[in-house]
Amino acid sequence: MSGKLLSYSGITTKSKAMESKLIKDDGYRKLSEMTSVNEFVLYFKSHEAYQPFFAGLNENAVHRGQIEMVLKNSLYDSFAKLYRFANKKQREILKLVFFHYEVLMLKSCLQKLFSPEIKLNLGVYREIFKEHSSLRLIELENARNLEEFTNVLSGTEYYPLFVRMLNSTHKSLFDLEMQLDVYYYKALWKRKNKVLKGKEQEVLTRAIGTRIDVANIMMIYRSKKYYALEPADILAVIIPISYKLKQHELMNMINASSISEFTNVLQASNYRIEKENLNQDDMERAYFEAIFLAYQYSKIKFPVSIAPILNYLYLKELELDNLTTLLECIRYGLDSDHILQLIIKI
Repeated sequence: MSGKLLSYSGITTKSKAMESKLIKDDGYRKLSEMTSVNEFVLYFKSHEAYQPFFAGLNENAVHRGQIEMVLKNSLYDSFAKLYRFANKKQREILKLVFFHYEVLMLKSCLQKLFSPEIKLNLGVYREIFKEHSSLRLIELENARNLEEFTNVLSGTEYYPLFVRMLNSTHKSLFDLEMQLDVYYYKALWKRKNKVLKGKEQEVLTRAIGTRIDVANIMMIYRSKKYYALEPADILAVIIPISYKLKQHELMNMINASSISEFTNVLQASNYRIEKENLNQDDMERAYFEAIFLAYQYSKIKFPVSIAPILNYLYLKELELDNLTTLLECIRYGLDSDHILQLIIKI
């Protein structure tokens, strides 16, 4: 135990210090009362955790895309700081986290491919991705069609997947992102068992398993509510892994003939939501909280493990989602109380 304690003392101390700088309720309240993007940028120019990233932005001539890049860069910087504190074994676990960032980056590039007006400027992430990834970001950003995009991925683990999708009749942005998610979670589920054992494996199994169950529930809900997909089509974009969601529950949700029937199956599962007349906002909030609790449980149960580090990185990513939501709400002039209802409290 003493050896494990020593091996984790530095990196857990670092993650606790970084976690203490996350935005609290009073910070969100102050941000929600802002009336312009200028105020938002000025606030972060003096915020301890974000000041280095916002320092170079001109609050009078900044657009949403620039701010989102700066926010994302702060996440990668947090990862890099923890990676530097990690020993060899811990770095193997953190590589599984960067796998997640890599997939998110691929999705951003795909979104630009389908909507060329999107500005990414991925050069700002070049150094961190050069160290941890084989993706050629600039070439992906500049790809003009799916064939070029696929060719840029030659030599990476994603190439065979994109070759299959390139030759498929189903290659909308929705199809590509869903198949990328399926690939990611299947690969991650296998890798965690190769890289981890004991407490570390339990920690990541709980976190990943909860995320998979939640992703499947939300995919089935959206497929039925907004796309009217047939069960066979839903099954094609479902992650073929169950954690606390039993296989027969998953299939009953897929085969449900209505949203009402889907909800009845959901409410009889481990992911029951204590609310009547569920809508998408209710579900998304409840399942953000379910994932949050999975990380929190592991952090408390296994304080001398990778759990506190993974918990911090999840909270940091959730904070960035909150700030992106806040920024959009400020742009559209929503009132403070409405904005705070959209924030996922951490």
